[in-house]
Amino acid sequence: MKKSRPVLIFSAALLSLGVSPVFAQADLSHKPTLGARPKLGAKPKLGAKPKLGSTPKLGASPKLGATPKLGKVAPLGKVAPLGKIPTGPSAITMKVSKDGCKHRLSIFGDTLFDFDKYDLTDRAEETLNALGPMLHDMKRKSVEVEGHTDSIGTDEYNQELSLKRARAVSEWLVSHGFLDSGATIKGYGESRPVAANTYSDGSDNAAGRQKNRRVEIVIDTCN
Repeated sequence: MKKSRPVLIFSAALLSLGVSPVFAQADLSHKPTLGARPKLGAKPKLGAKPKLGSTPKLGASPKLGATPKLGKVAPLGKVAPLGKIPTGPSAITMKVSKDGCKHRLSIFGDTLFDFDKYDLTDRAEETLNALGPMLHDMKRKSVEVEGHTDSIGTDEYNQELSLKRARAVSEWLVSHGFLDSGATIKGYGESRPVAANTYSDGSDNAAGRQKNRRVEIVIDTCN
């Protein structure tokens, strides 16, 4: 601890009276209290860090499934529905050769048979009843009934299936008086497609295969 130093205290009045100055000792050992250090307060809160929100969802990741193709494409595996199967006159188309002799009437196969079958369906009768009068009204020199399939299955299997389908149609037309029993029956299997059975990358073309499943009646009115 530091020792205090004497401080001389006197006044002019005391000196004029011949009074000796009085020594008083001030205690300077203690520093003057400056008061408590002012509190600056707690560190100001700047607030919670603003939430920017969760990362925006861009939607579920798209299912790629089969590789997209140009035009209509059926998913690999299960064949996509191709719409309502036409019946009656809307299931029949006709082309005439340039010389006007051969008339080719094509019947939509799916209206006549279930897939991979050769027995006529219940809906087939409506279409064959629309076909019958067309045949009856033509001057027929020769008639050929042709069966055609898509490319699913072996060549041998499809040839046999197409022949059985042509025979089923011919027998119905003969039994109902629309066709003579001497008509030629042929099965061409998948050898004469009218549409591509597959796309260029090898994937299934269900719409094309459906067009290839057909029965055609070729009437020659000249020879």
